[in-house]
Amino acid sequence: MTVDNSEVFDSCAASAYDKDCTFCVEFKHGARHPGSPAGTVLGADREDRLIWQDDELVVVPSIGPMTKGHSMVLTREHYLSFAQLPLPLLERAEKVAKTLCQQLSSLGSPIMFEHGAMSESATGGACTDHAHLHCLPLEDIDIKEQLDERLTPRRIDSLLDLVEQRERGQPYIYYRNQQGESWVYDVTTDLPCQFVRRAISSSLNADSEWDWLVHPRPQLVRATLDAVRWN
Repeated sequence: MTVDNSEVFDSCAASAYDKDCTFCVEFKHGARHPGSPAGTVLGADREDRLIWQDDELVVVPSIGPMTKGHSMVLTREHYLSFAQLPLPLLERAEKVAKTLCQQLSSLGSPIMFEHGAMSESATGGACTDHAHLHCLPLEDIDIKEQLDERLTPRRIDSLLDLVEQRERGQPYIYYRNQQGESWVYDVTTDLPCQFVRRAISSSLNADSEWDWLVHPRPQLVRATLDAVRWN
């Protein structure tokens, strides 16, 4: 499945705010807003789940974390995927993601992944159409074999190479292993929602607990907020 380039480049011009996007609602109105699920995982002593932020990027713990430390890098504005970011912002996002991985290294060897959407219909397996890159410690588990069973990998050097996906209008999965090696997978067929989370859950012998909405794990979210300190 590919997307016509005119549709891709239309969606690249980020809307500053999408009222139907839970991330947009959270960043504009706060985690306690009824339109954001983040408020359900915060203790009474917290008003947000921010680990780090600036005017363009945000780092927060994932709801339904697969491991302690499971966090995400997100754009403030409403881009569909990191492939659709302007190059200067993509360069900054990569630096932030690398810094986050360094912060997580005390908890284990981090991996990174993204379901890269090109449009609201060509989602690459994403369940939320707002650019978010997962970073999580995952010792001694490599999910690449599971990804390779369904999709064809292509080695890339960095997030910056995702620009090619935008140029081709091709939804994708991005995966970086614990050794810092990166691959991109063209998603040319329908994938189950949260496909990578399912693979991680299977590797952790928690097959039924991949869905963040069903298993939000508030205690693990709060443990991540306590453990991850941005230096």
